[in-house]
Amino acid sequence: MNERDWVDLVVAGSSVLSSLGILATIGVYFWQKKDNKSKQREIDRKLLYFVNIKAKEFLKKINNVLHLINNEGEFQQIEMQKNDLRYVKGLQRDNPLFYKINLRLNSNEFLDRNNIHASLGLFNFILDIDSLNEEFFNKTSQYIIYAHMYLPDVPNEFYHCIDKNELINFLHNTKDKIKENLNRLSD
Repeated sequence: MNERDWVDLVVAGSSVLSSLGILATIGVYFWQKKDNKSKQREIDRKLLYFVNIKAKEFLKKINNVLHLINNEGEFQQIEMQKNDLRYVKGLQRDNPLFYKINLRLNSNEFLDRNNIHASLGLFNFILDIDSLNEEFFNKTSQYIIYAHMYLPDVPNEFYHCIDKNELINFLHNTKDKIKENLNRLSD
């Protein structure tokens, strides 16, 4: 073997080692990518527990408001006080039962601090719940204020607020959207 053969052998060996280094780098990349997906699934699983609590609390509030609106004749003194929908149940004057529904969702400190770590789909659902709750509060409180507290004197620009069917449709659509997203994320 002459000197040129040795150089060719060293160059070939270096090329093989370089190729193996590139293959190893690609292998490590895919291994880390799989590991990151696994970590993201674990984060989402933990966050989904708290999202479920928040969504179920919201669904309960929607169901309570739907029951109240569908059975308005059974209740008296229906009114809004800050974030609360207050009413009296029972037609007996000597023993009325007072109730309230807080229309705002309770803040979940863990979810509020960690929602940024959620996957895009879960993060969007968390934002949807918050925006739907805000819309739920606005539509429900406007309906109660104008349909029960100021009914004779409703200004024309707020007359749409007393449309009971519009509110009921919104509440049902909101329930369906939340349930659909919960089912999608739980799979």
